[in-house]
This record gives sequence, structure tokens and C-alpha cells, in this order.
Amino acid sequence: MIEEMRKTRSFAEVNGPWGDRGSYHFEALWSDSVIPHWVTQPSYPGFHHLTKGLAQIGPEHPGRREFCGRHGGAEGEFGDECAGSDNWYFRGRPFGYGSTARTLTRKSRTWPLAFSLEGEFDGFGGREMTYDLGVSWSRSENNLNKPGIFTERMFLAFRGYGGPDCGVGVVPDRELAQGMRLGPTEGRTPGADGCLYYNPFSNALEFSDQPPGSPFHDLPNPDYRPELANDPELVRWLNGGVSDRRSETELLVGDFALSGSWIEDRLGYALGYQFRRFVAEGDPNELGAFTAHPCPVLGDLDCGLEDRIGPYITTSMNYPYREDQTVHRVFGELAIQLSEPIDVQLAADYERYDQASSVDPKLALRWRLSDYLTLTGSVQTTFRTPSVDDLTPDVPLTTYQYARPAGTWVPIDRYGDPDLDPERAFTFNLGLIAFPTPSIELTVDYWNYDFKDVIGDVPHNLVVRFYNDPATRDQVSRYLHCRQGRADPPGVSCAPREIVRVELPLLNWPGVETAGMDWQLSGWYEWGPAAWSPG
Repeated sequence: MIEEMRKTRSFAEVNGPWGDRGSYHFEALWSDSVIPHWVTQPSYPGFHHLTKGLAQIGPEHPGRREFCGRHGGAEGEFGDECAGSDNWYFRGRPFGYGSTARTLTRKSRTWPLAFSLEGEFDGFGGREMTYDLGVSWSRSENNLNKPGIFTERMFLAFRGYGGPDCGVGVVPDRELAQGMRLGPTEGRTPGADGCLYYNPFSNALEFSDQPPGSPFHDLPNPDYRPELANDPELVRWLNGGVSDRRSETELLVGDFALSGSWIEDRLGYALGYQFRRFVAEGDPNELGAFTAHPCPVLGDLDCGLEDRIGPYITTSMNYPYREDQTVHRVFGELAIQLSEPIDVQLAADYERYDQASSVDPKLALRWRLSDYLTLTGSVQTTFRTPSVDDLTPDVPLTTYQYARPAGTWVPIDRYGDPDLDPERAFTFNLGLIAFPTPSIELTVDYWNYDFKDVIGDVPHNLVVRFYNDPATRDQVSRYLHCRQGRADPPGVSCAPREIVRVELPLLNWPGVETAGMDWQLSGWYEWGPAAWSPG
């Protein structure tokens, strides 16, 4: 459930006076985390290859011959199938529940530094002012790795040319559904001369792979044949791929704020400036980079977009990237006591990003009607810019998703858009705080959020469902790829089950409105030497 993790942390802090009325603060942290044995599945199904004939089992396959010899005779359940010479095809996980789970090492390292000065001085009219100056820098590094089975190795192993010592390769072939064919095989015999078969039949398993507690857990398999078991070298060879991405981020933040009281106990103020600089980089390893291995055959660079799924049967790949963002922020705030029971807060925030800017005001009110009842309320606008990933049109995030209307798993590409507008929101709330008795507190808060230009993509299942309906097909065909290309040009279309890829750009949705009410009731009572607080 939870892998072993080793954490090492080192922290240092220095504080001291700064002049006559100030102080300084410095802190540094170094944190290192390691998961030495991150555990994942023995294997994953080859989702996008299920219908392409990758895992072909010919009549000469030794596992199939043994299976048919035992279960395909005249009285056998599989007599008709075993009597024929058609190829069979395997669909599922090459190594399932009973196989050894794969492990990898994952690391994460962070080191933030922060320095600040704060103090007081005499400002305008001799009024005391407070300053706060801070600079912080942080950097983090981590890796995200995923094991995988190479498509071409599965292709070879099912045909008897698997293993590290066979020497038979594959050649890209766009005319075949699997996108490849056997290379030269002179001097090599399937299942001999260092070449190995992958055997998906149960006659390769000595014991049942049922989970503990099941009727057949760990019972000997009567169909087992030692000579048909999958060679450990073949298993290691099939599981030899690892996609690994090393990511680095840096954040530099500088703050300066002034605050004080213009009219004692009546009018307070604060104003400030903030600078933020964010940089993110991702560097995949050679076997995990789309730029090096975009196609099912290792090293092939010429396959079309429909086949750009990488060299693994499931494991996703990554593009190298580097993105940065700079933000300038100016804010101001007034705290006003209109009268003894009424407090008002007025604030405004201006932020400027590389691609957008916004001024957002806020008004808040607190009205103490009595010692037992207080009313509160606020109204404000806010905004959120697209992230650096949301703005990148050339580096998609590719994942494999089940497209329900198509009945299969397909690669889903999500692209950013540099023309995205920021999300904006208008929000307000009304609340009350009541004390029915001095020891009981009741709070009620009604809130309302109205979001505009919400950033998101189109659900891929919705796109495929619209494509399946002739009335809406033309509206979504530009997002889909068939075997022969993008589905929107005239004359290029396919059945939903023949869709091979979905491309989804991020966009601004019209909006989301949501509202609700929160309440809380709590009390405080002394009870002998103790106290209790139900809520």
C-alpha cells in the first residue's frame, strides 16, 4: 500500500537585530526523498495494439500445440479452433497477477532559501510605519519513471524470435496493421538457436496464480510443462524498457510591503510590491523521449501522427520542455472603522503576467449589532492565468484513455493554447456570527461564485460520442484521427471503433456558477478539572 521511503532533511535558521528598530531572518532547508523500490504492475495490457495483430500466435507456437494436444481433441472443448490453421491473437497483460511486480527508484530533492528584514521607522508626519522586505529562492528536482515493454520485442517474442541472444530485428512496414514486420531471419529458427517464444498459455505456469483465499491458490497446475515455461532471460528482456523524465523547477520571489496607521484606531493602510519568476524544465531519458523514439519501432522517425505512440505497448512518453513565467504584483489595502460597531476593508490587487493582467478590487464589511450578533459580508473579483503548460501548443500531454463509444484505448493528446484568456470570477458572501449564550457560537455563511472563461479541455468520450452521431460528426471530426489520417478532410472518415487518436486543445469554457451555505455550531463547557467542546 505504501512503499518504503527514506527522507533526509537539514534545516538552519539565523535571526538577529537589524539596526535599532528592526530584525533579520535567514533560513535554509535541504530535503532529499528516495523511494528505493517503487512498486508497479508486472505489466500493462497493450491497449492500442489489441486489434493490430501484434501478439500473434501461429499454429506452430509450442504453447498452442501443447494446449491443443490436451484440450483440442475430438472430445475437446476447443476442437474446431485447434483443427484450423488460422492465427490466434492474445489480448491481455503479458505478465499478470502472479508475476513479480516491477520496481524502480524515484528521487526528489528540494532546497529553499529565504531572507527577510522587518522593522519600524518614522514616516510621514512622524507616524510610525512598518516595513517588510523578503527574498526567497527555491529549487526542486525529481524524476518520474515508468517501466514498459517494447512493442517490437512483444512482436518478436510471440513469433519465436525473442530474447537477448536471438539477433532478429524488425523493419517498419506502414502497410501492416502492427506497423512492422520481421527483419532478416537467415540462420535463425523460431524457438531455437538462442531465439525464444513467449508463451501466454497456462502450460507455462507451474502453480495457479490465484490470489490467497481462492479455491485454487498455489495448487499445482496439471497442464504445466517445464520446457514451455517462459525463460527468465526472456522475461527480463521483455521488461527492459524504462521511460524516465527528470524535472526541475525554480522559483524566485521578492516582496516589499509598508503598513501603518494614518488615523489611530480609525484608518490603517498597507501597500506593497511582489516579483515572481518561475522556470520549469523537463528532460526525458533517451528511451522516454518522443523526439528520439516517436514510433512503435525503436529509432523509427518517419511514422505518421496516427502511429506516434512511442515504442512501448502502454507506457507513455514525454517531450523535453522549458517554460518560464514572470509576474509583477502591486497591492493596496485600507482598514477603516466607520463607527464603533462597523469595520470596512477596501483592497485592490494588480497582477501582470507575460500574457495577461488584471485589477481586482475587494470590499469587506463587519457589523457588530450587539455582543451576541455580528453580520459579515464581502464582494470581490479574482482571476487565474493559464499555467505555463496550458500555454504550450507544441508539447502535448499524451495519455492513454478508454474511449467508451469507440470501445478501445487510444492516445489522447492535450495541447495548450497561447491565446487562452485568464479565468475570472465574481464572488460574494454574507454571513452571521451569533452567541446565543457566552459558551455557544453559531456561524452561518452564504457564498456565491461566478466563474468566467474557465480553462479546460473537451472530454474525449464526449468527442467520440458526437463523432458517432451523424448529426454532430462534422463538428468534432477535426479532433480525431483515423488510420488514413485526420478525420475532417473530405473523404476521410472511419467507424468509431477505428479511431486511433484524439487531439484536444485547451479552451475557455463559458463559465461555472456555484453557491452554497456553510454553518458551524460549537460550544465550550468546563466540567470539573476538565473542559469539553462539542461542535
